[in-house]
Amino acid sequence: MMSNPVIATIIACEPCAQYQGTVYDQSVRVSLQGDPLPSKHELTLFDDALYVTEDMIGDEVRLTLSVLPSRTVETLDDSEPDILEVDSPISEWSYDFIGDLVSVGTHYEDSTDSDDQALVLNIGIGEILVQPNDGINEALEAGTLRVGDALRVIAARTDIADLVGDISDDTTPSS
Repeated sequence: MMSNPVIATIIACEPCAQYQGTVYDQSVRVSLQGDPLPSKHELTLFDDALYVTEDMIGDEVRLTLSVLPSRTVETLDDSEPDILEVDSPISEWSYDFIGDLVSVGTHYEDSTDSDDQALVLNIGIGEILVQPNDGINEALEAGTLRVGDALRVIAARTDIADLVGDISDDTTPSS
């Protein structure tokens, strides 16, 4: 899906919705890895596909994160990529993402509208998907969002969109 997913260590999994022993979705706490680390580097993520399992706690993994914006994105004059806490979070998965717009494309696989295009935002330690909404689609049509723009996205929810792989499964050929 993306060429530069974030790397994180799994800290915990906690069921959100469950019935008679079946878990339907969960919150996953992770510690982001990279240099420099963002201001907020321990995040709680929504995992509705149950990508993460209990036996992965302590593992370092590559994750594709997808952000559902609480409103349209804000274009900034200049800024350093970062993740910040939100003053009045909408959910336990709300964060303030700051980064550079890398691309606009049809990365958003769950959309039923073929006009919807996800934004790919470089947050310094990797890239995240920003799900399309009416405000983003209107800004794209108006040409007010361009690749290279510094953006601020306040997430109503931050999801695990894909588990790209476990770092411990990587093999580096010896020279």
